[in-house]
Amino acid sequence: MLDKRRVTDGFTSLEGGMDAGSATNLIPRNKVAFAMNATFRTGYLNNRPGWASIPLSFLDDETRTAYTTGQFQGAGWYIPVTGNPFVFVSISGHIYRLTPGATSFTVEDLTPSGDPNVSFLPKVWMCQADSFLVIQDGLDAPFVYDGTTLRRSTCILPDDPSTSGKPPYLQPANKEVPTGTAMAYGYGRLWLVRGKNVEAGDILNASIPNSAILFTEVLQYNDAFSVPVTSGDITAIAFGANIDTSIGQGPLQVHTASGQVITLDVTVERTTWTQTNIQNIGLMGGAATGQECVVNVNNDTWFRSNDGIRSFVVARRQFNTWGNTSQSREVDPILKYDTPNLLIYASGVWFNNRLLLTISPQLAGKNRYFQGLVALDYDLTSTLSGTLNGTNPEPAYDGIWTGINVTQITKTYFGSEERCFIFTWDATLGNQLWELSKEAPFDNGSCPIVSWIETGSYNSNSLTNLKKLIGADLWIDQLQETVQFDVSWQPDQFPFWQPWQSFEESDGNPCSTTQKRNAFLSCEIPVQSPPQYRSRIRLQEPESTIDNPEGEYPINFGYDFRFRIQWKGRARIKGFRVFGYIQEDETTGSKP
Repeated sequence: MLDKRRVTDGFTSLEGGMDAGSATNLIPRNKVAFAMNATFRTGYLNNRPGWASIPLSFLDDETRTAYTTGQFQGAGWYIPVTGNPFVFVSISGHIYRLTPGATSFTVEDLTPSGDPNVSFLPKVWMCQADSFLVIQDGLDAPFVYDGTTLRRSTCILPDDPSTSGKPPYLQPANKEVPTGTAMAYGYGRLWLVRGKNVEAGDILNASIPNSAILFTEVLQYNDAFSVPVTSGDITAIAFGANIDTSIGQGPLQVHTASGQVITLDVTVERTTWTQTNIQNIGLMGGAATGQECVVNVNNDTWFRSNDGIRSFVVARRQFNTWGNTSQSREVDPILKYDTPNLLIYASGVWFNNRLLLTISPQLAGKNRYFQGLVALDYDLTSTLSGTLNGTNPEPAYDGIWTGINVTQITKTYFGSEERCFIFTWDATLGNQLWELSKEAPFDNGSCPIVSWIETGSYNSNSLTNLKKLIGADLWIDQLQETVQFDVSWQPDQFPFWQPWQSFEESDGNPCSTTQKRNAFLSCEIPVQSPPQYRSRIRLQEPESTIDNPEGEYPINFGYDFRFRIQWKGRARIKGFRVFGYIQEDETTGSKP
């Protein structure tokens, strides 16, 4: 007989991801209030992909010590004409080249003898212009790598005596890229930030070997772009898709400290730049905090701003509305604790159809690092139908990914293979290199990942009825090795999680099966058992060892309940159902 007093609630699919910006009783059942080291791709709850440490091979102990103990200043990839890319790292003024091998990366110090950059500067900027990698620190003459040699750019100030009597654009010493900060390469030119100005290099010319790093035209035409004094310093420049030309928006985005994004239409003839207004205000109120946190995602540009995470295209769409805000309300309760003056070091990538941005910056002596990543998954938008369950799909936050201290996250391609590398800092090991996988089940090959979620408030569609929590069911699959589960709960607005049940599930021991070794011989060969599943795990009624703070009923009574599910190891959670009994409420008041 159906018990009408018995009520249930819970979740199956969680394709909506994390939403920490809403009140817990307003969060729909396809979302959670918080997620750590989790992903909701395919709609089910799973561990984040694993990452692994990459061994570094040093030519000598001196290089090892200098690299691991020095101050990390920045990194960037160099894509050669043929072969796999190299990654360059600036540490305490020295420039290191990391060459990928079969099982490790070889580290070489390419700094010209006796000529390092300033060791104490906290940041460098790197940009590849055609076949040249340019490395800037804002103070020294930039380093230039041409695929073989690292050297200084030939850029001497115009008042140098050796250049007197010649017009600026004919002075040989001023031809190559000068000292600056942020850079971007696009439309055949290298673009450079110098103070509040943006200067454009010469157009790429196949007949001039180093044309990609020449800066003669800016001296000839005197056509540097300046931002207003009130805009503050330029924090980043980046090229986005030129999809808004009808209102004069150009493809080059110039981000400033005041929150303005100024666009430059650099597609027009250079000789007209000083005669035509090609600058426009693209956005106001939110700009990138630094160069490495600007990420191109399809035809959009996403970036970290002081008020959260923003999208240039979404903000442009909302430009004439009250909705010109950040797109990170779901994770703002975490982002709001980030130290603003450390966000210049933030970095991000678009990898495996996810936007990954560093969060929670920390300062430990000379070392700056981030305690984790925030992950925004675009997988739901990758559908031909344009709808999902009758609604328009939107990106969903996977939540926070932690486990290593990130100094910079980068991405490159080995041929057609997309790979994501993370530079890290550890108090014991110093500067290290890790790689984020697309679907590895463990960290470092065998270390189980600790993941957890916190649900919204579940009231079984009966907010005004008092309920007694009596049990729950959990459905899991993709179980590998041994997984430790810990489930907690809290009633109503109770501030502390109450332990409910801890248990282990295992995929069992390796089994044996008869397989043919050749056409004439069969034998027993050990075979690792495949990932397992549990169609239902029943949690018993929680103990009520203490009373509710209101003192009227036990702790497992409430009008709504929240749940925290933590699991250590590889498993996917396909569903969670809680059930309880509606209780009779007192009909008389307790207040005089």
